[in-house]
Amino acid sequence: MLIEHYESIGLTSLVDDPGVMSHAVGWFEIGLGALVLAPVPLTGLLLAVCGWKIATEMLYVTSGARGAVFEVIERASAYAAPLALICVMAAVTGAAHGRRSGDGAADAATPARVPVGSGPGQ
Repeated sequence: MLIEHYESIGLTSLVDDPGVMSHAVGWFEIGLGALVLAPVPLTGLLLAVCGWKIATEMLYVTSGARGAVFEVIERASAYAAPLALICVMAAVTGAAHGRRSGDGAADAATPARVPVGSGPGQ
């Protein structure tokens, strides 16, 4: 099925054996996965992974598969996951910067603690 998808956009004409293209794309995707597992995945890399996944899922449409649009919609989690990771990283990084910066942004949501016995009239 993958080879038919690659044929639909002419990728298999670049190599003598279409199986070579399939293996090359497979190793490329494994490499992308390994890069995402790096200690701090870069936002640009995650956006590239999202774009790659959308492009490969759109091969259903270019190959003329029945219900191709639904195949793309069904696999939305494949490209939503990198976007979700970007959001989580932004939230974690933003919270960490707020605590470290001393600008009071993180402290504004936290009620002030007054030690017992130090209130007015004591």
